[in-house]
Amino acid sequence: SERVSSGRSSRALRRPADFTGADMTGAIERQGASVSTIELTDADNGRTITTFPGCEVVLRLPENASTGYRWETPSGFAMTADDYLRADGSGLGGSGERRFAFVTPDGTVELTFELRRPWGDGPPDQTFTVSFCLADG
Repeated sequence: SERVSSGRSSRALRRPADFTGADMTGAIERQGASVSTIELTDADNGRTITTFPGCEVVLRLPENASTGYRWETPSGFAMTADDYLRADGSGLGGSGERRFAFVTPDGTVELTFELRRPWGDGPPDQTFTVSFCLADG
């Protein structure tokens, strides 16, 4: 996976009348305000999020790079960032998290990330799935 750094940009987008991810307070602000970042973690596995195309999403998943397991991105889907962040106070071989950043796509899409060893042929050790659908309005 390619590592790309990207600066945040402000976009003028229409806002949804009702954001279904109510527990993500502030993820999308009301009429006339700018769009914030939607932050997701492993606790959001299986969720469907209603949003507009072009919103910035940051996904943080636990990972321990020293085990050889790594979160892989969905095939054919471009990330704006893919970084490993070691946990504070974590020594060599300690845990951390994989941080993905991307822009919500046009249309309805389901994204599945897989935790696996690159040389393994079997099923992934874990999966994380999130769906995005477009808001009306």
